[in-house]
Amino acid sequence: MRLGILLALMVLCACNPSVPERPEGILPDSTMRNLIIEFSLADAAAIVNKTDQRFKPFLAELGYEAALKKQGIDRETLIRSLEYYEKHPKLLEKIYDDAIAELNKRQIQNR
Repeated sequence: MRLGILLALMVLCACNPSVPERPEGILPDSTMRNLIIEFSLADAAAIVNKTDQRFKPFLAELGYEAALKKQGIDRETLIRSLEYYEKHPKLLEKIYDDAIAELNKRQIQNR
């Protein structure tokens, strides 16, 4: 959940609308979108887990780590990428919009 809040704050605080060429070592939009989706699902699982005592405790951070491992991404690359997207809020906004659209699509399919 902390990472989700951090990403949201970055969107609100960033102020450079120009988008230069993406430097080497910065995660592409599609990878960031997938991470945001996975992090959001981890946050949701942790929240549900706190309210339903039938399940073994789950920390969202475990979901974050699993998502990074699944994508083959280390924390340093994620942090560099977050710093880049923080300076380019229009890109980050588009990534978030795409992630939200995908989560909404999944929710409809699972009903």
